[in-house]
Amino acid sequence: MGEDQDTGLAAVPPDSSTYTLTDEEREAIEEGLVFLEERDFPEASQLLKRIYNRACSTYSPDWASPPGNTIAMMMKDKGLGEADLCRAVGIHPSSIDLLLSGRLTINEPMAKHLSSFLGVSVEFWLTREFNYRATLARLAVEKKA
Repeated sequence: MGEDQDTGLAAVPPDSSTYTLTDEEREAIEEGLVFLEERDFPEASQLLKRIYNRACSTYSPDWASPPGNTIAMMMKDKGLGEADLCRAVGIHPSSIDLLLSGRLTINEPMAKHLSSFLGVSVEFWLTREFNYRATLARLAVEKKA
């Protein structure tokens, strides 16, 4: 699999066993890379490239599960409450629902706090967030079609 010299993204072969990104999805990913690189987030930029390069899979669910579902499940397993989460990630209690429902985006600093709080890697949270947003974008495109 070759790589686009400008973006570093893998060229996806036309294979019926993989999910092929639409032009709109690829453009959104490229815009995300530009956004991250302009703001000097090299780790997130590299992560987005790696995620994109693995994005073509045979499984394309018709639903999206926000990262908050994982957060809530892990908190329950560890016996942690919402107040603990607020303190750990530095958000106001009124923002808990936004985080758990996926309306509050997990950025790199928040991923670092979640990593410390729940014992999972920063990359896990950034990947979980990206996959959620990518699935929402794909579902929106499919709904328009």
